[in-house]
Amino acid sequence: MWLQMKYTYAHNASFKAIASGKYDNIRLMAGDSQSEGLNPTTPPLAPWLRVKDAVAGKTPLKVLSAVCYYFAEALTDQHLAAGKAPANHWSGV
Repeated sequence: MWLQMKYTYAHNASFKAIASGKYDNIRLMAGDSQSEGLNPTTPPLAPWLRVKDAVAGKTPLKVLSAVCYYFAEALTDQHLAAGKAPANHWSGV
């Protein structure tokens, strides 16, 4: 069990920041971890998503782990506060 984003008080503020482009560096591995990969002949499918795409996509951000997302958000904020650009190595995704 995990705490989903939709049950946190800060999710609306995070979604607004995402829409403004502040967290474009964050990528999510999204997929149904409860049932994917149960069939041994089919490999698990967990695509990487831009956080902006996950807000309104097939795997919405609101049902993903709040702890994982807020950790990534905090790391980004720390990099920005230190005057460093957050790593954005997944620009082709």
